[in-house]
Amino acid sequence: MVRKILTAVLASVVAVSLSFGAPKLVIPKAEAPKTEAPKLEITSWLKPGNVMVNVGLHYSYLGLGAGGGIEWIFAEIKVADILPFQFGVAARGFADLLPWYSYGMGFGVGGMVTGHFSIKSLKLGISFVDNVDFYIGLGAGLTIAPGFNNTYYGYWNPTGVNFWSSDGVSYFLSDNFALFAEYNYHGGWNQGGTLGVMLKI
Repeated sequence: MVRKILTAVLASVVAVSLSFGAPKLVIPKAEAPKTEAPKLEITSWLKPGNVMVNVGLHYSYLGLGAGGGIEWIFAEIKVADILPFQFGVAARGFADLLPWYSYGMGFGVGGMVTGHFSIKSLKLGISFVDNVDFYIGLGAGLTIAPGFNNTYYGYWNPTGVNFWSSDGVSYFLSDNFALFAEYNYHGGWNQGGTLGVMLKI
């Protein structure tokens, strides 16, 4: 009798188990490692601590001669943490020894604050963009024009302290050597330009 009861109970348990289905073995899926998108990094031809010297052929309303200077990059900021701009201080000078007509010779020396922008690391495949540093310099300088003919077309003698600016581009042939071309303004009507070479030291 007992045997029949145990058999009936066992049969009932098996039936209930089958009605609910066999237990399923759940294996957790391995998650793929998360990868962050690479951060855009733009580097420049210049960086804080760089010292550059430049010299070249200078011309202005006073005449034709030589110009040059020295510059120190002291800071860099990144706009939106991407676009790098460098800032520096520079000493510049010129000596125009071959006067135009009766303008007289001219000499000048001054100082300015500079700003630079270049995108060396993007490698866009456009050499004019990849190799160029754009810059602007603003400051003041002393111009001396001995023997200047003050009656020539009514121009006044530019001797004195004037607002100066030097704005241009440097084309890098290597990390430390570049050609440059710039516009120079030395106050009043006295303006011109410089073509030359620049060396990082």
